[in-house]
Amino acid sequence: MTELLLPTEELEWRDSREKVASRLLKATADRHYDPRVDLDWDQPFEPGKFFLCEEHVSLYATPLWDQLSLDQRVELSKHESASWLSAGIAFEMQLDAFLLRHAFVRDPTSNHVRYALTEIEDECRHSLMFSMMLEKMGTPLYSFQPKLRALIWRSQFFGSEVMAFIGTLIVEEFLDAAQRQIMRDDNVQPLVRDMTTIHVVEEARHVSYARSELARQLERIGPRRLAVVRQLAAFMAAGIYKMLVDPAVYRSVGIEPKVALDAVNHSAHRREFRRELTARTFRNFAELGLVGGRSAQTWRSWGHDC
Repeated sequence: MTELLLPTEELEWRDSREKVASRLLKATADRHYDPRVDLDWDQPFEPGKFFLCEEHVSLYATPLWDQLSLDQRVELSKHESASWLSAGIAFEMQLDAFLLRHAFVRDPTSNHVRYALTEIEDECRHSLMFSMMLEKMGTPLYSFQPKLRALIWRSQFFGSEVMAFIGTLIVEEFLDAAQRQIMRDDNVQPLVRDMTTIHVVEEARHVSYARSELARQLERIGPRRLAVVRQLAAFMAAGIYKMLVDPAVYRSVGIEPKVALDAVNHSAHRREFRRELTARTFRNFAELGLVGGRSAQTWRSWGHDC
């Protein structure tokens, strides 16, 4: 009876889906975490250590940065980390909702669906982990631009699975690019590094699942729809990047958001950071045929060769 829910192409993809899902289920069984017990939440934050890599803080290498004391720089890193975590929770909740819809119309006895449910478990633990870190930091709960947040919320009701998997890859690969540096940086708070390590290990499986499914679904897209999808992918990447740092964070060190944003927008270092943060997404999208036409202009403006 469950096969009646599946279009013909879904049945054709069954073997490739099952192969990927079986591998990811085994990897999950071999290595997964419970942040409530695997992290030492009682350890205090260390004075003078950052909550992101120092180079990741948006004002780094600007004249405003030079005016800040070490304590102010650390404080700003804490608030920007809180903004990233707040965005991460919202993105992961959205992904959970999408994965439930993706699994709902497919064979519940398949490994493909079982892995979707497993990933939801992972993401719920990650949201819990981020929530606990936010509470420990004691920062405000940043809304990271309510209009963009509302747009992402509403998109779940009209967006296609292709766009949902594209959004998933953008978010997970943005975070992965930064967190792989954070987890190795001795100048970052040990608890933040431990949290980041958990996220990197488990998100690698999620990226593999999303990328393989997106590749399958792109096989069925015609030229006209592909042109639209390319444009939307570039638009989503720009919007999601913008959402990572809520301008309200600058008030934590006594700087008006408009003044700080002007400095960030003129920062050569920040432009290079954006290029680095989006490099893996760009490579993956280029391999999948998602870079081309008008969308190439956006990627070139970010320093990528199209």
